[in-house]
Amino acid sequence: MKKPAKKYVVPLFLVLGIALLSFQNPHLFRATLDSWREFFTWHHWRNPLHDVLFAAQIVPGLALLVYAAVDSFRLHRKKQAHAKAKADWYLRLAALVDTEDDIEDRDDLFGYFEPSERQQLLDQLRRMPKGSRSLRKAVAIVDPDFF
Repeated sequence: MKKPAKKYVVPLFLVLGIALLSFQNPHLFRATLDSWREFFTWHHWRNPLHDVLFAAQIVPGLALLVYAAVDSFRLHRKKQAHAKAKADWYLRLAALVDTEDDIEDRDDLFGYFEPSERQQLLDQLRRMPKGSRSLRKAVAIVDPDFF
């Protein structure tokens, strides 16, 4: 399931922060429209309420930005690990199966079986004599309801 887009949250915090600052100091709002350089000069930071409102917008925005980056990195690593495990399992499966009367579509087997069942499937193939290792027979032994 796809999560709602978080990329709109940080700009929303910044827009709300500028709107709140504009109610506090209309001159500051006009200055932001005129020049960003004037907005970030030190003489606009004398009011403590301005500091609090600015920090109240920037800190959550940066925290959400860091959280989104870490979450994206974690999800990317998880997808990479899953793809590597899937590829490794299919390589081991292809090395063991040596008959041609097998299942046409092997791509769904990794997702269908649990990890313990996948290991049982490979063990069943290893127990069969070479030359007659059938994936269909091994799947029928591990999960009789598959066919």
